[in-house]
Amino acid sequence: MTQVGFAVGVLMTPAYIYGSQSVVSKAGELFGVKPAFTDLLVFSMVLSALLGVVAIIIGDVVGTLYYEFKIAESTVLIFEATGLTHYIVVNAVVRSIVNTLLSSIYLLPVLGALKGASGLITYLVVVMILVPAGVTLGLLASIVGLSVIYFVDVRRPWSIAQLLPPVILASSGVYIPVHMIPLALRVVGYITPVPFVVETLQWITLLFNESRIAQYLFFLTAIYALYVTVSVLAINSVDRVVRK
Repeated sequence: MTQVGFAVGVLMTPAYIYGSQSVVSKAGELFGVKPAFTDLLVFSMVLSALLGVVAIIIGDVVGTLYYEFKIAESTVLIFEATGLTHYIVVNAVVRSIVNTLLSSIYLLPVLGALKGASGLITYLVVVMILVPAGVTLGLLASIVGLSVIYFVDVRRPWSIAQLLPPVILASSGVYIPVHMIPLALRVVGYITPVPFVVETLQWITLLFNESRIAQYLFFLTAIYALYVTVSVLAINSVDRVVRK
């Protein structure tokens, strides 16, 4: 409900103060195409799901790794049963998929109510984009978690999990257009796939250009493959270091 409240408030507050037509007009100046107010609400709802995916996955993956390796001290058991790389990848992939689906399921009735049958199609497309994004974030969060556990002396490691989501979201174009974000902060955002996801969701919900949507989906697929490959290689490197 918090995500729905955020999505509604971010749009309805200025609409209440200035009027819905003023909001639509400003959005037209921003995006280059004047969208319908309902489409803006759909875009806001979809972005709120992305907020939840980023926050929940990073917190869950980093917290789970810290508990398993520092508090429960399961390192030896994991090495004997499977191996660090296999454990981390399965943990990141499975938990990220489940968390992504659970944190975005509210979009199904919301988009259905806003757009009818086409809203259900929009929901399926959005989930197809969010799930691999969640898996990628889970793998990147695993690298951060392993670094905190084995290579960095942090008194309050849970603060890392609390700090990362706001930084990633602020640098990825969720709150303001990415071209308005300072370069140093923008670089942080592009370490993750979130900026590309935001742009793809924008084209799907607001601009409806099928060729551009296809381009973004193809580009996202390549980006996901790159992030997953780099993440697995990094986790393999940590595995070798830890075993020594």
